Amino acid sequence: MSKHEIPSLLAGISDIRGSMVIQDGAVISKSGEMTNSDSLAANFIKLVNVGVSEQIIPGEPFQTININYIDECTYTVAVAGKKIYIVKRRPLNRDESDDTASPVTTFPTTNASVAQ
Repeated sequence: MSKHEIPSLLAGISDIRGSMVIQDGAVISKSGEMTNSDSLAANFIKLVNVGVSEQIIPGEPFQTININYIDECTYTVAVAGKKIYIVKRRPLNRDESDDTASPVTTFPTTNASVAQ
């Protein structure tokens, strides 16, 4: 997947509120509600570094991490190559009894590795 295909992939998400792309510790792209969220970048980098360091589940690299803030928003974080992709979406609205609802976004799968 080329770098030009990612923005079109993100644009195809119907409930997107913003997005951010981080590479080598720097924000290289941001849109929507994430245009003023530079302070969040460092926190997402820390989160990804914990995920790829096998501190969560040894031997199981993550594909995406979803962070749900009830009634606020959902962040989906993924690593592809040396880039971190973050998508901010509307809150997950689901029936309390439905455990199958998911705001998962599919990103390209690669070996997760982030250099600092």
